Amino acid sequence: MKTSFLSAALLFVGLLGAQYSSAQTTSDIIQETVKSEMQTIQEYVKLDVRQKTLVERHIMAREKDYSYAVYGKNLEKPDVEKAKNKIDSSFVNSMKNTLSGQQISDLKPYFAAKQLKL
Repeated sequence: MKTSFLSAALLFVGLLGAQYSSAQTTSDIIQETVKSEMQTIQEYVKLDVRQKTLVERHIMAREKDYSYAVYGKNLEKPDVEKAKNKIDSSFVNSMKNTLSGQQISDLKPYFAAKQLKL
């Protein structure tokens, strides 16, 4: 009886640890993506401190939304495609509100590479 209770308790603790590990992995992946995207964007335009912070937030929000609604799902399904388009549109509008017209123009290759419509 003690052995089965101990085994069940260890299994439960192991499952909790695995769930936490998975959450950390997703968070780490998003952080790495944000860093990579920021490096790419800064190759095209110079951002002031305020813009850098806001652009990082926009990218983070897009990646979090993608992780819930798009990543790992069939993009040919209408509901997934609709969610992706909504996330992309929100991201582009946020970027337009944060950056100047010239900066948006300079970022056209970035948006094209990401298949984002201006």
